[in-house]
Amino acid sequence: MEEPSQACRDLQQKVNAMEVDLSALKEKVSFFHVIYGKFDVTLGKIQEMIENRRYENNEDIKEVYARLAESEGRLLEELKAIRQDMKDMNSRYEKRISELDRWKWMLMGGAVVAGWLLARIAANFQGVIS
Repeated sequence: MEEPSQACRDLQQKVNAMEVDLSALKEKVSFFHVIYGKFDVTLGKIQEMIENRRYENNEDIKEVYARLAESEGRLLEELKAIRQDMKDMNSRYEKRISELDRWKWMLMGGAVVAGWLLARIAANFQGVIS
């Protein structure tokens, strides 16, 4: 009879060892369950942060494009104004050059008339002297 009781004790020891191992495994599973829960929360927060950052970046990009469009519009208006100023200036210079050209030809004509008159006077004066 001793043998069955020895076998029972061995079996009981093995069952007890298995219960200890099982409780240790339950603790580890419980610990990993807590860790995985924290990882899920952290992952959710990271995903939320990424989405917020993406949204902010999209808003920043939209703002940059709006500023570029606004700057482009202002630059085009300034270029149109500069072009108009250059046309006006060109027109004024063209008018002034025309006036100076007219004066130049009038002075040259006057100089020719004055030269002709001086030549006639000099010829008449020479005729009187001789």
